[in-house]
Amino acid sequence: MKRQPRTRLAIENLEERWVPANVSFSSGVLSITNNTLTPQTINITQTASNKFTLTGNASGNFTGVTYINYTGSNGNDTVLLDLGGFTYGGQALFNTNGGADNVTIRNGTMQGNLNVLTGLGDDTVSLALGAGDLTLQGNVQISDTYGTNSLSMAQNGTVTVGRDMTVTGFTNVSQPGSNGITVTGSLTINSSQITGAASINLAGGPVTVGRNFTIQTGTGDDSITLGVDSATGALQVGSLASDRLAIYTGAGNDAINIRGARGGFLNLTADTGAGNDTLTLTASADAVWNVNINLGDGDDTFALADGAGTLGGSHITGRVEGGAGTNINAPQGTDWVQDSPFTQNGF
Repeated sequence: MKRQPRTRLAIENLEERWVPANVSFSSGVLSITNNTLTPQTINITQTASNKFTLTGNASGNFTGVTYINYTGSNGNDTVLLDLGGFTYGGQALFNTNGGADNVTIRNGTMQGNLNVLTGLGDDTVSLALGAGDLTLQGNVQISDTYGTNSLSMAQNGTVTVGRDMTVTGFTNVSQPGSNGITVTGSLTINSSQITGAASINLAGGPVTVGRNFTIQTGTGDDSITLGVDSATGALQVGSLASDRLAIYTGAGNDAINIRGARGGFLNLTADTGAGNDTLTLTASADAVWNVNINLGDGDDTFALADGAGTLGGSHITGRVEGGAGTNINAPQGTDWVQDSPFTQNGF
């Protein structure tokens, strides 16, 4: 008897499926939740004040929104909040959970608080990327505790924060465009829990902080550059005599360059920890600098460099401690004048 040929079994590939997020709207609260591991793209676009349209892996039109609450899963989510050039009277929370997530907020005004929690994964947050100026009138908190995370501000428009701004756990903080950043209250950038180098480069356009500006990094060879070398782009910190720029970099071979101070004065506290550190103050605008600097142990370099200021226009008082090691006091630029009391030890 002749045997019939057998059909070989095979697995047929399934078509890609569009997996929508769960969306609910009640009492002004617009909730968008991703309950899958599938990467999602969510576009939240304001079409009139407090009126939003969802596209991508979510859909719908919603009027009278007072709170936007996005919750992601462990997929790689891309979330865009485009305020459409209008004023949004509410607030927003983005909790993206795990995955390599991307959150962008742009183009308009938000009157309430903004809270971005990016969770596990190498995440990116962008403020004013793509179109228009961004004004955030409340407090701003951008936080992460794991991964190599990046925050980009003011690439395609200015960023204005009406109250305090806190950035926690971001390895890279940058200002890639020439647009300005203004924080009316205090600005805190805390990367102290990061192991490895941190890069904080707010030197694309003018940076203005109304009260205290604090930067803290952990161990690693950190790089910090603040301010543009021009009279109009130099860093400005504080409006009161008690306001201060404070930088604490921990151990590592750190490089710090501060170009300021546009407000006419700058109170600076810096502790660079152990390591071969370089701290440069650039006279980008005529000002009085009151400093308390501890360069820690290691072979350190302290420099007063000429910039866009005028001859003898920048004055410095206070103290600089070199710590143990072979320390170098670089030649002082002619834009600088040392006013009493000013002391340098360990050089």
